[in-house]
Amino acid sequence: MRNLYLFLLLIPFSFAFGQNIAQNGGMENWTDGVLDVWTSEDGTVITQESTIVSEGSSAAKFQVITATQGNTDFRQNVAVEIGKTYEITVDVYQLDNASKTRIYGTDWGTYSDPALVGEWQTISYEFTASETGSVPVGLRFYDEADVFDAEVGAFVIIDNYTVTCLDCATTSPEIFISSPSEGEVLAAGTTETTVEFVVNNFVVGTDGHVHYSLNDGEAQMLYSTDAFTLSGLTSGSHTLNMWLVDGDHNALDPEASATVNFSIPGQNEVSSIAELRAGATDGSIYTLTSEAIITMQQDFRGQKWIQDSTGAILIDDNAGLITTAYNQYDGVSGLQGTISVFRGLMQFIPTADTGVVTSTGNEVMPVVVTVEELNANITAYESQLIKIENVSTDATGDWNAGTNYDFMQTGSAENLIVRTNFYDADYIGTALPEGTVHLVGIASRFNDDAQIFPRDSEDIIDNLSVRNPNFNTALVKVAVANGELNVAGFEAKDIAIYNTNGQLVGSSKAVGSLPVGTYIAVMRNAEGQVVNVKFIKK
Repeated sequence: MRNLYLFLLLIPFSFAFGQNIAQNGGMENWTDGVLDVWTSEDGTVITQESTIVSEGSSAAKFQVITATQGNTDFRQNVAVEIGKTYEITVDVYQLDNASKTRIYGTDWGTYSDPALVGEWQTISYEFTASETGSVPVGLRFYDEADVFDAEVGAFVIIDNYTVTCLDCATTSPEIFISSPSEGEVLAAGTTETTVEFVVNNFVVGTDGHVHYSLNDGEAQMLYSTDAFTLSGLTSGSHTLNMWLVDGDHNALDPEASATVNFSIPGQNEVSSIAELRAGATDGSIYTLTSEAIITMQQDFRGQKWIQDSTGAILIDDNAGLITTAYNQYDGVSGLQGTISVFRGLMQFIPTADTGVVTSTGNEVMPVVVTVEELNANITAYESQLIKIENVSTDATGDWNAGTNYDFMQTGSAENLIVRTNFYDADYIGTALPEGTVHLVGIASRFNDDAQIFPRDSEDIIDNLSVRNPNFNTALVKVAVANGELNVAGFEAKDIAIYNTNGQLVGSSKAVGSLPVGTYIAVMRNAEGQVVNVKFIKK
């Protein structure tokens, strides 16, 4: 981070109502061409603008030169008071539509409209301070992917950044709970927690005292503002109410009260990835007692993709808690973590390094799906190893890392997004395929858009190298008799049975134990020829 002018520690706390507590919000003060007070990242270039200004004699002109949003933050710290509401406003002038900006005020706020080019727009955002002290405020810049060119950059002018307190002038008694915070999720297994609170315009012990209750239980009394402990907590949701009372235990009029909701997640064991995926995203800890196979892993964020016969999930270990070394196709049992969702994709976040290798060298056959099936039901396939046959692209040149490519499947009108998610894959820098290929990879998603991530060059299969052009798959017939799958017209070396949700339910011709329904048999012969045939179990 570039510290453009560091005297933030010298700024006194000021809670004056109506005053702009942001320093140099008018972008008027510069030293040797560098904007005073504010800090910025290397993803933007900031210059003084004196022609297009909203107020005063200068503004700040930003050139956004990166699509990495986290490298564009523009910040300073301001002094706030717990429980008070603050409004941030900023004037934005889009010189083009290739980027937009977003307010930050302890959390993410409002975006500018990139379509309003050549005119000033004012955006605003309100937040309530959860603590008394110094908190960050500022902006972040976002590229508009369809039109952004990092070599040219995108240009935005910023002026008149204000942070004002909307309710700092009150003289009425107030109480605020600073810990636990609203919506806080305490660690699984927590049985007690410390409560900290602040009282304004009221002397506890002289003007009256404090009452509190947990989960609408019996009121308890406090005669100081010292922190206290809630004990005997169990997993689940909890509500703490606190209010000020007079010497006769009567609530003040008007009421001065505060409420905070917090929760304690449970600890659970699940025996399949399907059960794991059905878990709650409330911080509950899950231990996967059964074995899951690692189909892919990379150093970035410690990511690993695991799969069993019921489904698959991405392990996102950005904290690096898993230090045990695993190999691709290891079977691992005892993995522990929480469930989250990021941009539509379910993730398993480790809480401990508990996984044990229980098998090695496993083979996972990708389920063959069509582009239509993947796009229509990505949730059923996400993080699984899949195969999409007979696809091609109009793109030319070499594969580039971190890039989306549009492929089309023969006979389909729908688009397949192929993303080079693995930056050190051996096909990066090699030529894009000409003609039709089969693609194997990890099924993924970006919000509602289905994607496939080829893992290495072996996942990009020349159509002719695996398929005899004279082979007629229509001649392959399957039927169920006496609990066995009979195959005609194909010598299957390997077989995998999937249900219509894309879940692996069998790996042999023995299908007698399967429920009645429709299934897909994915078979491979000794020459590597793969066919998938639908059959009905009655």
